[in-house]
Amino acid sequence: MLKLFKYNWLRNSTIFYATITVLLLLQAALIIADSYWENIDGLILGLSVFVFSIGALILFTQICSTYNINLKSYNRRLLPVAPIKEIGALVLLQIIYVLIMTALIVIVNLILLPKISFVDMELIRNFFDSPSLVIFTFVSGIWFAVSILVFIMLAIAIAACFKTKNRVWIGITAFIIIVALTGYISELLFGAGVSAGIELTTGEAGFKLLTPGDKLMGLSGEIAYDVILMLLALFAMTYLMNKKIEL
Repeated sequence: MLKLFKYNWLRNSTIFYATITVLLLLQAALIIADSYWENIDGLILGLSVFVFSIGALILFTQICSTYNINLKSYNRRLLPVAPIKEIGALVLLQIIYVLIMTALIVIVNLILLPKISFVDMELIRNFFDSPSLVIFTFVSGIWFAVSILVFIMLAIAIAACFKTKNRVWIGITAFIIIVALTGYISELLFGAGVSAGIELTTGEAGFKLLTPGDKLMGLSGEIAYDVILMLLALFAMTYLMNKKIEL
């Protein structure tokens, strides 16, 4: 899997380095601009978030495109590789991208946010004073990025099973159905809301991550549900790659 990861990294390195370079140049320009035009710091913050979002979307799209290309590549026939290793290599690449983007976001915001007049830096400090909340937010972000990638890859695999010009729409439809169905089941099991076991409170003590006893089981159930969904998606992809997708 590590060899596949290295291969995917090298194949996507040009787009990755170009994206990161442009992103850093634009962020540097926004930081400098804020030093001269403080009256538009709200616009500058919005542009900063937009630039990061576009950069993350480009890298994410590239991973999905790599998976789609790999499904149709004759290299899979010449050099047979276990599907789970192909999937794992791309998931690892996604995690690395998320780690790098997170580090860049933190560095840029450490410089930019203190310059923004309406940003409450005390509130941000209170957030980082709660290690459990920081860790939970970070892990949740990685899990969300990986989950979305796996579901999109599953939709791509489903579309690849059909020999038709409308495979793109089949993939989009499959993804919408997967997300809607899993979300509906989750709501039936655990109720509405992002998380049944997470509460955030603010005040003099700052942020706190609370998992009360009566909600801890709900949180554990959601985690177990997400893990089961992930395993089922991986199983479905490996089955389709082995049995249904023709090169």
